[in-house]
Amino acid sequence: MTKRTLRSRMVFSLLALIGIAFAAVMVAFNISVQQYIDANAKQEIETARAFMAGESILAEETRPQQEQRFAQGFRNHPPNPIGAEVEFFVWDGETAYTGRDADPETAADLAERVNLWAPADEIQTVRTADGAFLTCVVNLDVQDEWLILYVDITPMENFASNINLQLLIIMVAVGAAAVAVAWALASSVSKPIEQIAAFAEKIGGSDFSPSPLTFRDRELSDLLRVMNATAAQLEAYDSDQKTFFQNVSHELKTPLMTIRCNAEGIAFHVMEPGESAETIMSETDRLGGMIDDILYVSRMDTITESEVLEECDLREVLSNCAESQRAAADKRGLSFVYDFSPEPVVKAVSEKSIQRAFSNLISNAIRYAADEIVLTCQEKDGKAVIDVWNDGPAIAPEALPHVFERFFKGADGQSGIGLSIVKSVVEKLGGSVRVSSGDGGTGFTIEIP
Repeated sequence: MTKRTLRSRMVFSLLALIGIAFAAVMVAFNISVQQYIDANAKQEIETARAFMAGESILAEETRPQQEQRFAQGFRNHPPNPIGAEVEFFVWDGETAYTGRDADPETAADLAERVNLWAPADEIQTVRTADGAFLTCVVNLDVQDEWLILYVDITPMENFASNINLQLLIIMVAVGAAAVAVAWALASSVSKPIEQIAAFAEKIGGSDFSPSPLTFRDRELSDLLRVMNATAAQLEAYDSDQKTFFQNVSHELKTPLMTIRCNAEGIAFHVMEPGESAETIMSETDRLGGMIDDILYVSRMDTITESEVLEECDLREVLSNCAESQRAAADKRGLSFVYDFSPEPVVKAVSEKSIQRAFSNLISNAIRYAADEIVLTCQEKDGKAVIDVWNDGPAIAPEALPHVFERFFKGADGQSGIGLSIVKSVVEKLGGSVRVSSGDGGTGFTIEIP
């Protein structure tokens, strides 16, 4: 199905609106004029008919006497507001005897077309070659003679026709001007849309360079600004992804090489099986954890508030996470110090997600701690405050603002996704996470409302 362009839609819509408006004006005008003509012409005829009804027509009167008496009766009658005057003639079936200024030919034409046997109070509209007339028939007392009153409404109908013609000319002129204006207006809208569509297509082709376009209209400028911002975000995301895959490929390669090396050592009897098996299991655990993080990141943006929340004592969750990694801490000679509130710190959370966040912070602390890791869980001002502190070296000042960015990998870091997972989990609970680092160590603080 062929789609209509914005230009044609705007032009046709405007033309239709103008056509409807002018048609309504013309219909209303013609109805008003016709009602005005009918009302005043009929009033004129009614006045004349009432006069005639009050006069008796004597058979012994001659035709000139009748005409003179009728004319005298009309003489004092004021002109109608529409400028039409009632005329009359007497018809005997063959001859029209005219009165006042009535035209004999017009009278003859009317006599042939009028319904002589219509009721006396019926106003008839008769059209002849000379024009249009409103007529009324009065049956005289004289046998087979009728008095026909009529008003010529042709001038007013011609006037209405001239006005209609002028309205039609005006409508055509306005329509032509409207087409020009609508075309220019549609072009001013459709051209920027085409340019923005081309820009969007360029973004779809992985070209995220900002558009240099400028628009006068605020809405289009806002749309372009949003698209430029989106392009910048996509560019940053694309760059982060490339960095992430580079880091992940490196991180995955290291444990895989270690596993392969130890497996070959066992196969060729050059390594002690027990020690190599332990190394293989350790690297396999590391590899599994890394894969879990990658899978979690892949679906992290789709985790919604529909996640099942349940009330948990965060002290218990934090201590369980620490105990699950005690073997790794003992291997590096690290100790855990617990600074927990004596009262339960209960919050509605997704236990699985908050466990991952706590485990990531603890594993990060184990990686950098020198001697000990301090775990704090307190209730302060209605918020759960969790702090994971280690006495390791300080984070470089230039890296500190970026530690929670997805795919950011600091010195001696791993895949660069662990802390971003922490930030995502906490923010989905409506909380916040921050880091502080100095000569005394590094601490990560979570606040959950």
